[in-house]
Amino acid sequence: MTEHLIWMTIPVGIPEITRANHTEFYRRAHEWEVKNGAQVHAMTEHGFEDVYITPQDVERHIGLGTNASRMTVKQFETRLAQPA
Repeated sequence: MTEHLIWMTIPVGIPEITRANHTEFYRRAHEWEVKNGAQVHAMTEHGFEDVYITPQDVERHIGLGTNASRMTVKQFETRLAQPA
């Protein structure tokens, strides 16, 4: 999940997860996954299953930071509205 959240900082436009922004990070990540599907798949006894980010995943990663570009809410919404 850590690697997935690192890569998710790019499309959501939030380069670090903090106490102040972790709910906004989750909101954007969730909207991204709803539109584009799960980006992570796990092998289970039933085969590969989609793994979606949870609020708890994001909260457990407070302090994670990358060099991704920051986007405003409007910039993110514009990106989300573009065809996949």
